Amino acid sequence: MPEEKKEENKKGNGKSNGAKKDISYTEYYRIKTGIELSRQQLKKHLEELEQLAKKKGLPLPEEVLKQQAGNTEDKTENSSSKPRKQKTIERAIIALIFILALGAIAYISLASLYPGWLPFGTTGYSIMAGDSKILQISEFYIDDTSVLGDKQTYQAMTIRPITSSKKFNFIFKPARTIEATNGTLQLNLVILNNSNIYLNDELIFPNLNNYELIQETNDGYNIYIIKDILNYTNLDNSGEGNIASEFLYNNFPSSSVWSMSELEAINPIITNYKPTETLINTTFRGDLHFAAYAKDNLNIKMTKQDLNSYLGADEYTVNITNYRGEAIYTGLLQDDGIKEGEQKRGEEQNFEVNKEVEEGVYYIDFIIDKNNQYPDVSVKNIKFNTNKIMILGTNLPIEHFDFYTEADSSKVIGFNYWHTGKNQLITISGTENIIIDLNEGWISKTYGHNLTAGEYDISLEKGDLWVYSDIVSPSKDSWFNLPPRINEKFNNQDFLVIDAYTYDHYNRIFYYEEDVNINGGDKFSFRALEEGAVGIESINLELK
Repeated sequence: MPEEKKEENKKGNGKSNGAKKDISYTEYYRIKTGIELSRQQLKKHLEELEQLAKKKGLPLPEEVLKQQAGNTEDKTENSSSKPRKQKTIERAIIALIFILALGAIAYISLASLYPGWLPFGTTGYSIMAGDSKILQISEFYIDDTSVLGDKQTYQAMTIRPITSSKKFNFIFKPARTIEATNGTLQLNLVILNNSNIYLNDELIFPNLNNYELIQETNDGYNIYIIKDILNYTNLDNSGEGNIASEFLYNNFPSSSVWSMSELEAINPIITNYKPTETLINTTFRGDLHFAAYAKDNLNIKMTKQDLNSYLGADEYTVNITNYRGEAIYTGLLQDDGIKEGEQKRGEEQNFEVNKEVEEGVYYIDFIIDKNNQYPDVSVKNIKFNTNKIMILGTNLPIEHFDFYTEADSSKVIGFNYWHTGKNQLITISGTENIIIDLNEGWISKTYGHNLTAGEYDISLEKGDLWVYSDIVSPSKDSWFNLPPRINEKFNNQDFLVIDAYTYDHYNRIFYYEEDVNINGGDKFSFRALEEGAVGIESINLELK
């Protein structure tokens, strides 16, 4: 029996000449001795292995294999086929990764060489407050992240407050070369506190600290009034606001306005208009701005005289625009030929502008040559063929001048002279009567006087001084209610018009969008003047 059993073991061992027998012996030898055996070494060391097993009192390799055979026989088919399937899948995955890597390298190379050829290049880039990439340099990023505070949650949004008032930039540096194109820059912000907000040094949102919301119009605007005026204003009589510009004209005519977007133009009908000639009986120096109401024809006559105090051409450019802001006339009042600064006034030159027009309001601007250091040209004897004429903004009469103004609420008018001997009396009469003594102590200083709501006639004794005002007219008969005057620059205007679709004042969320030119390597500057007043939710750049 022992011989038969030993023979059976030998037969059993005969089946182990394949991979399974070799691997089992090798594994057994490695476990017991710590020595790795190759198949070629297996036969050489088999006898040594058996002697070692007997010496140590361990099971012989034949017995171990026989025991393992019973446990693994049933798995022989699957164990021989399953690894092959797994290896096939693994090889396919590795090949796919390799192909994708090569494709990515090829795509980046093509993008650099032929940016217009690729059909699916990235066109959208974002800076997200909730994304840690906001602090990393990527294709679209913030150049100075020290201006950002920690993440905060605001109405289920993740934001980062801007904790510094210094300017920083949104930088666009694409990984691939791009051709010059157009794009849209979108800012999603939260107004945490009041502040002026600038994009590329242009005001995109004003500080509302000194303003009060008084009207939400049907055309999607919110109207704010400056609190200084609000204290003198009865809002109970203000009509409903279907259109922002109509609400302002009907309730606050001739007011100064800053608007976030262009408003619908208003062309009022003036009932007491007459096509009679109006003379503005003084001489002005420097820039001059008028508003006139005309029908069928607008005729302007004037006398220009160069002062010739400074080097350069002394010219006036005359621009006329209609109530929609469309230019209808541009002309040049040329220099008298003396450009050497001879300190001698030139000959008087007479000019006339005659233009057929539709009935409505027209704006006439006299603009001096900006190459001169100081205003070196004057205009006088200005005549309009209408009884409705207004002088807008700051003006410089250099002779005696009488004019009229109205104030719907308290407003300031200012005066400043700088030439010796031009100290003078300024007489104000009407709702209140006062005489202002601009004595020698006021030379080169601005005197400001607060006019309460009412009507006023004002007389300058000598002139040759700056008059700082919003609107004046040659007489009361010349006065008329102007449509709201939209100013591009924010300067504490009487009213602010904010787009309700851009700024949600209930939740203080500000969404701003601007078309931009894209060349690659672009920089968009941003600044909030008050620290901690603005939170960034996201900044998006979309290429067209």
